[in-house]
Amino acid sequence: MALGKLLRLWRLLRLGRRLCGAAVFILLTLLFVGTGDFLPAGAHFMARLQLVPALLAGFWLTLALLLLATVLFGRVYCSFICPLGILQDLLARLYSWRKKRQFCYRPPSRAIRLGVAVFFLGALLFGNSVLVTLLEPYSLYGIMAVHCCKQGWIFLNNGLSQYAPLASFFGLYPLPYPNLALASLLIATFLAVFFAVFVWLRGRDYCSRICPVGTVLGWLGRFALLRIRFDAVRCVHCRRCEQVCKTSCVDSGRQLIDYSRCVTCFNCLPVCEHQALAYRLPRLTGKVGNSTLIPVPKGQVKKKPSSPPFLDTKRRQFVGLHLAAVAGMGGLVLAQAKAGTAGSTVVTGEQETGQRAITPPGSRSRAHFSRRCTACQLCVASCPTRVLRPATGEYGFLHVLQPRMDFRHGYCNYDCVVCTQVCPSGAILPLTIQEKHETQAGTVQFVQHLCVVESKKQSCGACAEHCPSLAVKMVSYDKVPGLTIPVITPDLCVGCGACEHACPVVPDKAIYVQGLLVHQKARILPKGQELHQQVEGFGF
Repeated sequence: MALGKLLRLWRLLRLGRRLCGAAVFILLTLLFVGTGDFLPAGAHFMARLQLVPALLAGFWLTLALLLLATVLFGRVYCSFICPLGILQDLLARLYSWRKKRQFCYRPPSRAIRLGVAVFFLGALLFGNSVLVTLLEPYSLYGIMAVHCCKQGWIFLNNGLSQYAPLASFFGLYPLPYPNLALASLLIATFLAVFFAVFVWLRGRDYCSRICPVGTVLGWLGRFALLRIRFDAVRCVHCRRCEQVCKTSCVDSGRQLIDYSRCVTCFNCLPVCEHQALAYRLPRLTGKVGNSTLIPVPKGQVKKKPSSPPFLDTKRRQFVGLHLAAVAGMGGLVLAQAKAGTAGSTVVTGEQETGQRAITPPGSRSRAHFSRRCTACQLCVASCPTRVLRPATGEYGFLHVLQPRMDFRHGYCNYDCVVCTQVCPSGAILPLTIQEKHETQAGTVQFVQHLCVVESKKQSCGACAEHCPSLAVKMVSYDKVPGLTIPVITPDLCVGCGACEHACPVVPDKAIYVQGLLVHQKARILPKGQELHQQVEGFGF
């Protein structure tokens, strides 16, 4: 009876972990796919539960709760909240459908874990960079989800929308593909393939040997109050617990568990037929065992099998890795300083216009945005006008995949503040609609000799027609009577890019937005003051 109750308890613990992980994983995936409008209002809170974004955004209460949960219950974050950890469980389960996989204990790679953590913390301290993007688990999953899952979802939706009317169902309609660069697609595809193969070959080694978040939480997990503990009297060294441990942290031979790698998945508890494992508090008394537990069957041999000695990393290798980490961080700082002094340019067509990349409204400045953005792509997936696009080289190599505004495929809606509401790391701060109207992310620039009014003597006015802040207006063109030509007022511009998007001139636009390194406050015309623009048709 006691054994049956205990097994049911372990199954409930594991079922609770799976249900919680499934809820977090599904909600985050739907957010990255771009269906956030159909989710509850608080669904974006799941993104703010991630540890590194909470640290960057200054959500100290969330951060304190996550660390407190680790001290009390172990590395529950990695199994309950982290989407990349849950994805590894799903892939491992998928791989085990045909053949059940057995694991074995592997010594911890402390030098590798500490070296990666040094790189990661250095990247956070000296300005966010591509190292944070590729090592932080939440952002890594976001990149793969937006570039792979979203593309697949749109492809499936567009295919079904062609045949749905045949079944008298009109709820589906074709969706545009997101504004993604080819380089970012290749990077995300490579990461997805590499990660899938890595899980197939090594199980959950990313969590236990590479992930810097797991390394920090693992250090706290060593002091957790509730832990999975061995009962030395009841253990018969059958190795069943060791064979189901995804992180290879259970050493059945020596009855030891590496709590810095244990992710509290509870897989080892139900397989132990002798109740030698329990998720409990430490015993304060010297007694071992419990009178309510079923005793070990008589005649059971409890010989302790020989196990390989603990393999510590050689001192030479340990020192070498840390010297490489220090050298790498020095190079990172120098590269960061060089990248900060050199302005990036955007190349359109065959000519270089010197146009500076534009960070989204609410990012305050290029420095603030680069320091906090982890390139999770949540704002890219949520943008309704598809103006946000992962950068390739516009911000420099150290900030690859951080979003920028690309006006070739869209423009920033004057009354839209979606990206400011979903950013979990504080790289894009929340704005009201009125605050966005007063935020100047860039200023309008006009190249008159490229304008069709100047070059082809044709009527246009598309830029003035689409400008929401009246920073562009049409005035009489002296050279050709009856024609009007744009005139700009830069201090009224908010940098939305509507004029650049509407301009018919290619490849180099006659009117474009120059990004500001530090966002300014745009001048707003007083109420009642209007600029009447006479636009007689369009010349394209």
